[in-house]
Amino acid sequence: MSLSQLVLDAIDRLKQYNLGIYNAVSNRFGLSGVGGMANNWSRHSKDIATACEAVGSLTEASAASQSNAAASAAAAAGSAQSAQQNALATAADRQATGQDRQSTAADRQTVATDKAAAHADRLAADADAAATAADRSAVATDKAAAHADRLAADADAAATAADRSAVATDKAAVHADRLAADAAAAAAQTWDPTNYLRKDAPVDVTGQVKVRGGYEWPYQAFFSSAAAAGVRGHYLTSRSRGTSAAPVAVQNNDSLGGLAVGGYDGNGWTYGWNGGGELTLVASQAWTSTTKGSRWEFSTTQNGTVNPVVRLTITDSGLVAIGAGGKLTIASGDLPVQAPDGNTVVLGGGQTAQYPFQVQVAESAHTTSRRSTLSLGSVWQWISDIAGSGTRDLGLWSNALGAVVLKVLTTGVTTFLRAVLSPPVNLGNVSGAINLDLSLGNTFNMTLVGTVNFATPANLANYVGMYFTLNMAQDGNGNRAAGWASPAFNFAGSTLTLSTGANKIDRVTCFVYSATSIHVISKKGY
Repeated sequence: MSLSQLVLDAIDRLKQYNLGIYNAVSNRFGLSGVGGMANNWSRHSKDIATACEAVGSLTEASAASQSNAAASAAAAAGSAQSAQQNALATAADRQATGQDRQSTAADRQTVATDKAAAHADRLAADADAAATAADRSAVATDKAAAHADRLAADADAAATAADRSAVATDKAAVHADRLAADAAAAAAQTWDPTNYLRKDAPVDVTGQVKVRGGYEWPYQAFFSSAAAAGVRGHYLTSRSRGTSAAPVAVQNNDSLGGLAVGGYDGNGWTYGWNGGGELTLVASQAWTSTTKGSRWEFSTTQNGTVNPVVRLTITDSGLVAIGAGGKLTIASGDLPVQAPDGNTVVLGGGQTAQYPFQVQVAESAHTTSRRSTLSLGSVWQWISDIAGSGTRDLGLWSNALGAVVLKVLTTGVTTFLRAVLSPPVNLGNVSGAINLDLSLGNTFNMTLVGTVNFATPANLANYVGMYFTLNMAQDGNGNRAAGWASPAFNFAGSTLTLSTGANKIDRVTCFVYSATSIHVISKKGY
């Protein structure tokens, strides 16, 4: 609160009433006399009243101020609590605000990174745009160049067309010149028009027609045809005797046609028959309307000679004959010779000599070995010169055993790897005369049902050195006797009496000693 100027002036005068003598300088309120309450009482009283009134007013105002201060204190206490709560809330808000600021900072960093990436992308896009612009410029340049090339090509095409037209004109002129030259040559009789082959119709030619080329490859003359299936595309030659106007049938051994191949030898040309080779079809009989036999002959010229010789012939019946002294040599691999089921591969035959060599397996040309081998399937092999040392013995090799099972020396001595067996010959029930066939085997089993008589075996000379055994059993009655041809069966000065008991078996071993003598030993009573 503020005091009014009147109250302040009154209070100031009250303070000066006892100050002593007023003077003009200090008496700024216009007091009478020399100052003091005596001379200025009335005014002094008014000043006191004014001051008291002011004090009362101030007291009231103070009371009101104190009441207001209490209210303000209470309000301030509430405000303080609220302020504390607000401070707590503010602290929480500040913490949240800090977190928000951190997030905001991270977001700002991300935004900054994104802005940098976007800026880089924009720079790259600008570079791409610049490159695209450069490419478009280059494409435009290329298009312009292509257009210029096309214009040049069109000009070249126009020039080429003009050139072709000029060439066609030249060809026509050349053709006209050729026709004129041909007509002039015909008129001058410098060539025979019949020796020129027409394309549209057959032409008879007398003499030779030569086709000469100037190129090494691929050919000197070319023949081609186009026709339906089954139509021949042959190069045809035909032969007769007589003349073209009056042909006569070909005879045996006449050449019907073929292919002769020769060359230039440095001095002159050869024509196959005088150097080179020939493939010739030859009549193999005199020809008629029903007999037209033929054979193919292949000829070559041996090194160091000048005349070709027939090396291989395919006969009229399909046989393949290799010329005298010729060899069928396999460069590599095998040479299968096969016959269909039910047929036979025949090697040799047709010779008339008493002792022909029909099939021969030649020996090795090795320095020491003279081996030759004939394989039978995958298991057996006949081998000459088994050891490969030049001895020329003969062996039968078994791949299954990995050994020679039969060996024949050049001296004729024969050895076997395993036992040599022949099945017994069962004569059954016998009586009367018995004629043994020693070719059937080495063992003969029989049951005597009556008296028997053994004759001298046929062709005994063929079996000298052979052993054979007779197993003779008595029947259920027994007492069966045997007689032996003499002098063939020799019992060393005695004879043989058989066992008499029923079902007894006597074993008689015989050795063919000579063409007329058989040595006999026996064991009885089995």
